[in-house]
Amino acid sequence: LDERGLRLIERGKPYVLEASRYPQTKSPDQGFVDTILGRCENPAPPICGLRVAQLTDAIYKAVSEGKPVKLRDLKV
Repeated sequence: LDERGLRLIERGKPYVLEASRYPQTKSPDQGFVDTILGRCENPAPPICGLRVAQLTDAIYKAVSEGKPVKLRDLKV
């Protein structure tokens, strides 16, 4: 994470998730209220929650099996 955004690797290729692409809110609570009232797009759509759940499952599985886990191999 730096001033440009978050550095990630997807399918073996590095890229930067630019922070400027996402609306800034005063607080998470205000962002939630603004989204519910239609004042802005949802900055954390449901797919983001799914990705976090997949990553969390992969972490637990990798630790319990003692080896790397590919996200695409997990059942969701």
